[in-house]
Amino acid sequence: LACFLGFFGALGLLSPRPVFNVPAKLYVSLGQGVPVIVVLFLLYFGLPHLHSSLLLTSIQAGILGLGITNGAYLSEVFRVSIQSVHYGQTEAARAIGMTPVKAFRRVIFPQAARNAIPPTANYYIFILKDSTLVSFIGVAELFSKAQSIGQRDFRILEMLILAGSIYWCLTVALNWFQARLESRIGVAYARD
Repeated sequence: LACFLGFFGALGLLSPRPVFNVPAKLYVSLGQGVPVIVVLFLLYFGLPHLHSSLLLTSIQAGILGLGITNGAYLSEVFRVSIQSVHYGQTEAARAIGMTPVKAFRRVIFPQAARNAIPPTANYYIFILKDSTLVSFIGVAELFSKAQSIGQRDFRILEMLILAGSIYWCLTVALNWFQARLESRIGVAYARD
């Protein structure tokens, strides 16, 4: 969800049309300016006050809240990645007769995606760590489970260390995957 919102947010930020640019700027500003926990509380506790049909489960609110807030940050990552591709690439694609959409899809996007991999992978790690915040709206995730088991068995320190170790292992695995992906893409570009 964060990647999807981030991609379309970046396209909106790059658009010269105010109908796309203004909402994208507003989304990025709100997404970066409002803390994740506030967004989670608004989605889970606030939406039902507007209308009873807007009642979300805690998991739905957690996914939506983390996706919305991190999508705003990814909008900037994707915007910068797209802008990092030299303008001459676009001109060259247009010179050989590509439409703007085809030039973006076949020339600009692959190069921008390569530039976006490291910061995007880092945001996935942030999302993993931010997932502890969804325990405040009732999602029984790793941190809250460790707390409840630790309190029940009077072993809170051991359970929190275990939860931290699991998060650390997941982060190490994501970093390893990121390094492999960067290496693989680097080899693909070296062949060209």
